[in-house]
This record gives sequence, C-alpha cells and structure tokens, in this order.
Amino acid sequence: MILNIFRYYLNSILSARNVQKNELGADGFLFESQGLLRRCGFLPRPDRILIQWCSKMKKILFLCMGNICRSPAGHCVFQRLVDRVGLSDQFEIESAGTVGFHVGSPPDSRMQQTMRARGIPVIGQSRKLKRSDLEYYDLILAMDEDNLSGARSLDPSQDLWHKIQLFCDYCTEHSETEVPDPYYGRDGGFEHVMDMIEDGCAQLLKSLS
Repeated sequence: MILNIFRYYLNSILSARNVQKNELGADGFLFESQGLLRRCGFLPRPDRILIQWCSKMKKILFLCMGNICRSPAGHCVFQRLVDRVGLSDQFEIESAGTVGFHVGSPPDSRMQQTMRARGIPVIGQSRKLKRSDLEYYDLILAMDEDNLSGARSLDPSQDLWHKIQLFCDYCTEHSETEVPDPYYGRDGGFEHVMDMIEDGCAQLLKSLS
C-alpha cells in the first residue's frame, strides 16, 4: 500500500515537471526516488539501502584535495578488497580531487611506497571532481570536511548531498572524524593514513556486499 502511494506520488511529481521515467534513465529515476524518500523522512541513509537494493554495479568515488595521497589510497585499497573476494564485476571504483593542481599525475611517491609495502597495487591518475560525478556515482567518500564542502558546493540544490559522506563514517578502529592529509607531514603520516583507509574500506565493503 505504502509503495503504491509512493509510486503514485513520485509519478505525479515527475509529470508536473514534464519528466518521464524513460527520459531520466534507470539511474536518474533512482536519484529522483532517493530525493523524494529522503524529503519524506523515509530514507535517512539512502546510500546504504538503495545502492544494495537497486543497483547492479555500485559506483564508488573516493575524494580528497589533490587526488595524489588519500583518495587514490582509498581507490587502490578498495579495489584490492573487491578483487580478492571476487566482486570486481559489482563495483566501479574511482577517485578524484577537489582541486586540479596534480591532474594527470600518479599517486605521491611516498603513498606509492606505503601501499606497495602492504602489497597493494598502485593504480590511477589524478583528476579533478566534476559536477557530473555527483550524478554518476552512488557514493562519494570525502576524506575531510573541506573535501565534503567542496563536493557539495557543486550542488547548490542540495539534491545530491545525501550521496556525499565522510569516509571516516565507515571507520570502526579509529576515532578520528577526518583522514589527515599526509602530504606536508613526515613519512610516518602515510602509515597512519593507510591504517585508517584499510579500516574504513573493510567496513565499507561489509556494508555494501
């Protein structure tokens, strides 16, 4: 009964906006549904419910400032995790930065060294976050509050904000609310960051598989 009411309500709203489901596509219709459910108070954490419920391939984007330290580490670690458990065909994983200072560059050499020491393959090149990423990806995980704000600034309507979260929300073995940027710190900072990344990625995979 509730589901039928929701479908009628959603279709009425889309009709009023002269939008048809076939024009939105499957992902677009899903995003409209997420927004409506969230506004009605039925879906406080849509990423954890609808990604599992509706999407065949889960699209995850890790986000930091320059996309050469923290977010590529998240990309590499999570990719390795899904590969090892045979779920590669269920996930599309990428990373980006809120600024474009290092576009086209590989991960920082110190981060590469830290990852390789843990047996984690190094992949990816730096790129800048785009507005279209907010629409395309199911879940965008920001490494700190500045990254979170930077991503949300690309969506003044706030319709997609529910998809942009802090990575540390998934950490269970670390109490920090942000992953610190190790770029200007000592090399030991990269080890701590990797500990946090591995912690959060392990819990992320559990929540999505």
